[in-house]
Amino acid sequence: MRVGIIGAGISGLSIGQMLKRYFDVEVLEKDNKVGGIAKTKTINGVAYHLVGGHCFNSKNINVLNFVFTNILPKSEWHLVERKAKIFFKGHLIDYPIEFSVKQIACFNEELAFNITKDFFATKDDKNPENLADWFIQKFGKTLAEEYFIPYNRKIWNQDPYKMDYIWVKDKLPIPDKKSFFLSLVKSVRDDMPHSYFFYPNSNDQ
Repeated sequence: MRVGIIGAGISGLSIGQMLKRYFDVEVLEKDNKVGGIAKTKTINGVAYHLVGGHCFNSKNINVLNFVFTNILPKSEWHLVERKAKIFFKGHLIDYPIEFSVKQIACFNEELAFNITKDFFATKDDKNPENLADWFIQKFGKTLAEEYFIPYNRKIWNQDPYKMDYIWVKDKLPIPDKKSFFLSLVKSVRDDMPHSYFFYPNSNDQ
């Protein structure tokens, strides 16, 4: 049986690779490069997004091994370190915000103190009722109300108190209290799974 797949993005390439063992598979792509919305363009040795932040990574080593073994070899991907800034209270600070409390203290010591106090007081001992409560439970009341809740309300155009937390539960890495403490007393590198991304390689110049 012949199977046609429209689009040579990550999903199309993945399902095509898996189905080709059993069927005659043809992947149709209107562009002359594969990768879909995860594709990048290399300019002077730097990979640039063409349509936004679409990328691949996983904290599950089995997922990484499957993709690099069965879908696209690791050598065919860009490995890009995430370097991002947050515009917070009129100041640019490093992402992720929970590792940048020292920077917040430079312009608002009281806010930095309240973020720290609330973070150490968090108790992960119950199922939150909604996304906003999940942020409060994981990051403390101050950081949740000053950053995470307003940010997500803006991004999703929905009230986080009316949104479910299930979709983000295993998606957003959460620092433990020791790593949060170390970020207060010395420079800590963000080594959580979102600290780097893989993008399909491109020879475009």
